[in-house]
Amino acid sequence: MAWHPDNRIRYLGMFILNACNAASGSCVLAFAANNVVSHSKRSVLSALLVTGAGISSVIAAPAFRSQDYPKYIPGLVTVLALQAFLIVITLLLMFRHWYWNKQSRLGYLSSPLEGQKGFYYTL
Repeated sequence: MAWHPDNRIRYLGMFILNACNAASGSCVLAFAANNVVSHSKRSVLSALLVTGAGISSVIAAPAFRSQDYPKYIPGLVTVLALQAFLIVITLLLMFRHWYWNKQSRLGYLSSPLEGQKGFYYTL
């Protein structure tokens, strides 16, 4: 979006970006909720995720400054860096969940995952 000279292409990029952003929020909530057992943990986790999403508005406001018009490079770099951070955290969690699922399936754990018999983390 920042590097294309045609404003119509950049505008299309904004629509695609917003569509993907709207879908990612529900995916993150579902991934997180599927990996905890109790309702109280799910409630706290959902509240923390929604709070984190609200904090992104606080970060985005100063990142997209008017003096950076028309390319908004600092804002786009900030968004890309935060998205990369989210991908890394998700990959680390998936590796962790895979590891503990494997340990549980092989019978190496002294107690079931999350204290719930038959529970496995969702990858």
